[in-house]
Amino acid sequence: MAPTKSEWSHTYPRAVLRGILADAAETLPEARRTPSLMACLAEKILILAADGQKNPIDLRRVAIKRVQDSCPDCRACDGLQLTQNRGGSSAS
Repeated sequence: MAPTKSEWSHTYPRAVLRGILADAAETLPEARRTPSLMACLAEKILILAADGQKNPIDLRRVAIKRVQDSCPDCRACDGLQLTQNRGGSSAS
């Protein structure tokens, strides 16, 4: 279940969370930035923020890794894997 606003807003303002999502999206080729992938990344970021992840860099890195791990057969996740394998910014 997605965290509520009160669970994550104590740690991060919305603008910071949007910036973390935008930063995570920049690790992908533009063609792979599908709405479904962006929604999945946003959900992972919110969950991590609600769980108390305080470092924005770690938040981005862990969110990307969780997307990769949670649905490896998903086309959007393949986009994350391709970016990592091409030597671009990655979740590692």
